[in-house]
Amino acid sequence: MANFDHDLIKDVDDSKDTWCIVARVLRKWIMAKKTPPFDIFKVGMILVDEQGYRVEAFMSQKAQLQRYMDEITEGEVYQFENFVAVPNNDAFKLCHHTWKIRFHSMTFFQKHDLAVPLNAFNFVPIKDIADYNATNYELIDVIGFLQAFGNLVDHKKDSQTIKTLNFTIADHNQIPINVALFGDVAINAFEARTDDLEVPTVVVIRFARISTTKGYGHITNAFHATRVLFNPDLPEVRELIARLGETPGASQNFSQVSSTVMLDATSNSLLTFPTRIPLSEISKLTKESQIVTKVTIQKVESEYGWTYDGCPCDKKPVHVDDKLMKCTSCNQEVLKTEPKFKVHYKVFDSTGQCSMLFFNRHASALLECSASELKKKVGSSRSFPKELDRPVGKEIVVMVKVKENNIKYPASSMGVSQFSVKKDILDQFTYSNVSADANANVKNSPIESSSSYSSPKMLGTHNIADDDDDLTISQIITPVETLSKKKRNGKNESEQLDDIGLSEGSPPSFSSTKPAKKIRRND
Repeated sequence: MANFDHDLIKDVDDSKDTWCIVARVLRKWIMAKKTPPFDIFKVGMILVDEQGYRVEAFMSQKAQLQRYMDEITEGEVYQFENFVAVPNNDAFKLCHHTWKIRFHSMTFFQKHDLAVPLNAFNFVPIKDIADYNATNYELIDVIGFLQAFGNLVDHKKDSQTIKTLNFTIADHNQIPINVALFGDVAINAFEARTDDLEVPTVVVIRFARISTTKGYGHITNAFHATRVLFNPDLPEVRELIARLGETPGASQNFSQVSSTVMLDATSNSLLTFPTRIPLSEISKLTKESQIVTKVTIQKVESEYGWTYDGCPCDKKPVHVDDKLMKCTSCNQEVLKTEPKFKVHYKVFDSTGQCSMLFFNRHASALLECSASELKKKVGSSRSFPKELDRPVGKEIVVMVKVKENNIKYPASSMGVSQFSVKKDILDQFTYSNVSADANANVKNSPIESSSSYSSPKMLGTHNIADDDDDLTISQIITPVETLSKKKRNGKNESEQLDDIGLSEGSPPSFSSTKPAKKIRRND
């Protein structure tokens, strides 16, 4: 059967009705309803042929589901014949192939002995992910040393609660990236990491997705498809361990796994983030995006306050009743709150100015003190501590999240997710070539002209970022916290998924059709 005449996966399309491929089932999973009666509605697969080409395949006919669950084994090679090629238009693509394979009741399959790669890895270097140089056109594989491992945490979304898990892996040069898992994949990974694992522990993540929307190229799972392996017996694992000797001290550093997951990118990644634009270019964004820019802090916006009472994890608790407060992140009762920073700063560059919001962790780093320390100084008074003026006049390279609210309400503050004041970062920073006209502003832009610092006051109701993106170990994926005075439009399914980090990361979308207005300049 080895010389059997068959088609290649790369050629599959809708140009003919009869295809015959021979492929290994790299991954098979079952998708079921999330609410009772939890019926299975789809069997999904990733297939690979002898040339390494991948394609997604699925069976969704209810009467055929049991057959595909029982008779197709993950890891085996099969001959598949008489199936339908359908466009791969999913928001979350598992493979880069233009088409997907849909099996039906007349599809024929049987085991085959063709030599097809056993694993067919699609490894992407950790450094490329950390530097935002990797794409996520399809599911990827990643290999690295376990650096930090968090706890399994309950995440409540609407009426459902799912498990989430965060951990950090690094390459042999100790360049780290963060992994955010949810659902069954998170549970399986948590249970697979046992106390008797040898150190340094190597982690292989199969069929993962790069989530560029989270500010540090986080890796997340693609629903049920992703698999996490600890110290698997693979040549690639042995090769990685052998390379530890290239970096002095790396072997010792990986000998202990921290319980604190590092969430921030290294400062150098700000220099390689794909969308580095001046303030005036933000007005051309048409969808939620992350951008990096270089600005100078002009002043504190005192009218919006500077602190709030938060849970020790930094999340603002909600009142369940008159006495009970609960943290939606920790999913437990909050007995005592702590002062946390929430500081608005007006910033500017040569093209305009806007408002940026620093939540607790970033504000503490910027101010070099804690909110508790400043709260003790001012006591019960409403005065602003003079320490909040420390950053005024400083130049920073900053990554901000331009959210739907910022596009809908142009005066709203943009939440800071990363920043650096290091001189070498400031000196090396350059803008990416995203849009040609850096001086063109757009009507209803969140950016104001920098010709005068005494700009008109913004609407207070909308000059607050709509959720606390200052995340801790348990908050890589957090519920959206809605302000009571703010109305939000209903979100479509893709936008709802993005709130918990499931939607596919994509580059910012720009519009060149909006009417522009000129920025007044000082001569």
